[in-house]
Amino acid sequence: MWENLILDVQDGLAFVTLNRTKQLNALNEKLAVELGECADKIIQEQDKIDVVIIAGSGDRAFVAGADIGEMLRMDPQQAIAFARLLHQTNTKLDSLPQPVIASINGFCLGGGNELAIACDIRIASDKSKFGQPEVGLGITPGAGGTQRLPRLIGPGRAKYMDYTGEIIDAKTALEWGLIDILVPEAELKDKVLAVAKKIQSQRRFAVRQVKQCIRLGKDAALEAALEIEVQAFSMCFTHPDRTEAMGAFVNKSKK
Repeated sequence: MWENLILDVQDGLAFVTLNRTKQLNALNEKLAVELGECADKIIQEQDKIDVVIIAGSGDRAFVAGADIGEMLRMDPQQAIAFARLLHQTNTKLDSLPQPVIASINGFCLGGGNELAIACDIRIASDKSKFGQPEVGLGITPGAGGTQRLPRLIGPGRAKYMDYTGEIIDAKTALEWGLIDILVPEAELKDKVLAVAKKIQSQRRFAVRQVKQCIRLGKDAALEAALEIEVQAFSMCFTHPDRTEAMGAFVNKSKK
């Protein structure tokens, strides 16, 4: 369906593979558009999909950054359009009702790191490298590296990454909270699949309500965020999943 990515849905899991292997899956305009279209399709088929997994093709990179050759030819107005496209795509992924897992192996730099940040859970191999090297190219991060990144790892560490352009290893990324789980390269696919299936084994409606609570509440004042949680909690009492799951628990405890 798309030139630069593959969507494969199996047993309620959507596997999205960014497929520009020779370019280390670098994000160009076409791939960003296709990824947004893929997110739209996942929303359309949300009753069939419980968890989304995003990975890069090959064994060298999740996404090595944005396509520098394409950016070299941009004027300021084209740069604005490209940055807005990347933000729109990342926001679509962040806004998906399903949890989104980034399966990271190899380079995860610039726009790739910003794409990973837009996912809910980041699981990486010990061969992964992370960074926001844009300043070395005379530009700023343009897809969340100055906004989403400090919200995730704190402003001090985000400033360090953004100001220096330093590439950090997976162990440091784990210590800083940039990634959530670190495994040997050979175990990455199995671990990602295990986490996805663990999520899938829970009640879908409740999982999606939790995602929305966290997403909507993270930038709200505490009082407003707690009200978001109250409303989600209440919504669960309208859904048959709650009656079924609680009934099964009570009946089991009586035995």
